Amino acid sequence: MYPTSNQFNATPGNNGVLTLRLNKRVKKNYPELAEQLTIQLRQKKLEERTCYPWQLDC
Repeated sequence: MYPTSNQFNATPGNNGVLTLRLNKRVKKNYPELAEQLTIQLRQKKLEERTCYPWQLDC
């Protein structure tokens, strides 16, 4: 089964941009939440790339 464009709210009018209705609290804190997620992802990537001397498989 292949996904259809209407499953992702992609219509010719919105050029595939997903429109979400966010909770008021989420909308208010969205920039802070996005920043925290970005920091967490960067820390995870850094951990994956870091090689310690006691590790055998780097």
